[in-house]
Amino acid sequence: MDLLSPTLQGKKRVKLSKPPFRVASLVVVFFFGGPLAGTVCAMESARRMMDSDGVWRKLLVIAVAVILLQVSVEVALTPALLESEIVHAPTLHRRATNAAGLLAWSLQARSLTPMLRRALTRTGGDPGSLWGWGLAAVILVGTGERITVFVIVSVARLALGWT
Repeated sequence: MDLLSPTLQGKKRVKLSKPPFRVASLVVVFFFGGPLAGTVCAMESARRMMDSDGVWRKLLVIAVAVILLQVSVEVALTPALLESEIVHAPTLHRRATNAAGLLAWSLQARSLTPMLRRALTRTGGDPGSLWGWGLAAVILVGTGERITVFVIVSVARLALGWT
């Protein structure tokens, strides 16, 4: 009858060093900081969940792919942007970064959600606070990411003769 008994009740709870972040809360970091800033917080959350599935590589691949997609979309939209006076480059860059962040979050959330459920079931606790990590990632990593992508897109525009 051992097979029919609940597996998590009556057993000793696992104590994590710090609780992982709630996946739904990560969307704020992805939106305001971009794909790389959100991935830093997602990787920290996976580390806190004692990730043994190698989710880190998957998170990094998703972030790099989304950033490359963002750069190519911004470069592809440059001719239309130059003909139109409606949208200027910083607005396009900001919106492209926000959209890329949301795309990265939606793809990464699929990997993190089952892990978070298992971790919170094992620990019986609440998710950790994202204030420190999230704010630091948005300010430090997000700003660096935006500047780097903006420079790459500007160099690509100059190389293609779109000034």
